[in-house]
Amino acid sequence: MDEHGHNKELEAQMQGEWDKQEPDMSEILKKGATDFLAKVGFENNRVVSHETVCCMDEGTAHIVDGENKFAMAGSGILFPASSWSERLDRVADLYIKLKVKKVTSHDGCGAAGIAWKRDGGKEGTGCATADEYGRKWVSELQKIINDKLKTSGGGEVEIANVGSNEMVRPEKFHNARVIWFDGVGDFNPHKLGDKVPKGFLIEYGLITENAKTTEENNYPFAELQVAIDIALGSHGLGNKFTKESPFLIVILARDETQASLIKGKINSMIDKFDSRVKLDCVIH
Repeated sequence: MDEHGHNKELEAQMQGEWDKQEPDMSEILKKGATDFLAKVGFENNRVVSHETVCCMDEGTAHIVDGENKFAMAGSGILFPASSWSERLDRVADLYIKLKVKKVTSHDGCGAAGIAWKRDGGKEGTGCATADEYGRKWVSELQKIINDKLKTSGGGEVEIANVGSNEMVRPEKFHNARVIWFDGVGDFNPHKLGDKVPKGFLIEYGLITENAKTTEENNYPFAELQVAIDIALGSHGLGNKFTKESPFLIVILARDETQASLIKGKINSMIDKFDSRVKLDCVIH
């Protein structure tokens, strides 16, 4: 198939993903996220534990299963640190504190791609591909966590890789229409199944509560920037987002004070998008 034909096929698939989510998005934009999430049963589907780490990618965060998830880009591979070993140590401590039992990587991970380039590509990392680097991160993280748990008499964590055939988005592009920016730590979008549009999941509350540096405290906004860039770029639904049908960031906040703080920071990030990215907020 020639390049033009391939592009038409891909565009048709992207349009199909857009249309599939349009009824829910229209309702959220019209009535607001608070009413929408109340209608689909968010209050009855809050989580209080986070046993499985997944990527913030909508293709993993929305996998419907019995697991309670904690989301980080590349399962922590972009967390701020001065070295690979320091990053492993800090992320391991966070996951131990959250009582994580499983950490996952996934095929086609954009965060692993960013980290692979950051650390020198094939020559710098010793990994032929970004996916291999993502799996290496999870494997070494498992060893660090289990070594730490052993000294404290704890159990062990397992690891797994989520294949492209297991993800709940198309292999070639991101179909996210929203970002779930969770300031409380009790929102797992997959608990609501197909009742909610696909979105990146960012764990603002749990990350900032455990942050030890200013850089770590600001880290969720770095993830947010990555997610926006993906969604509005060539790997996402891109130019389909307009003023009339914007990419939506849904803040889930514990109170007005937290909501105001988050809104202030995000507004300064999205001004340049000329209303193609909008905010909504749920206080709960």
